[in-house]
Amino acid sequence: MTPFNMTKEAVDSFWGKMKVGGTSECWEWQGSKDAFGYGTCNITHQSGTKRAHRVAFILTFGEIPEGIWVCHKCDNPGCANPHHMFLGTPAMNNLDRDRKGRHKTLCGEEHWSQKKPHLIRRGERHWTRFKEARRVKGDEHWSRKRPEKCRRGDIHPMALLTSSQVLEVRKMVSEGVNDCAIGRKYKVNRATIRAIRVGKTWKHLS
Repeated sequence: MTPFNMTKEAVDSFWGKMKVGGTSECWEWQGSKDAFGYGTCNITHQSGTKRAHRVAFILTFGEIPEGIWVCHKCDNPGCANPHHMFLGTPAMNNLDRDRKGRHKTLCGEEHWSQKKPHLIRRGERHWTRFKEARRVKGDEHWSRKRPEKCRRGDIHPMALLTSSQVLEVRKMVSEGVNDCAIGRKYKVNRATIRAIRVGKTWKHLS
């Protein structure tokens, strides 16, 4: 059985999606690509989306150890020629990138924020200021105007306790019973009891 439980037809279809040439040439992937330029393909419904160069390597040389990357010697992300690949760790891949001068950190006057300062939203133009202006609070909030739409207390689908149990919990808390003991009684986590104690949940219940 081939890797990913691929049929012969699927394997032939995969190799047909690249321009296969000599072993020294880049085999450009003709199918879909991701945002970084790497070829992508759906092998089977179970395997999901895979990067084409990684699949090509596995079909040619066999399985890849866990945690190991398939790196490009040719620095062409669209290339799926397995002979242009080598196995390495993320650290080895970064070292290879730096040695080839493909990584450049822009700082100072070369940084985009210095060249295009108008794109930086600061002060009154910052998104948090606009968000604050749009935020409806107090009696104008929809939950105040239409309280019947709020699923609180017993009718909330995630409720672990009933209203009467919450009142009992509050009474036990006032008597000094610790959260763990109360949680064991009602078969809930102590964090649930603490949330009731500090008023984080069930605030509407008086």
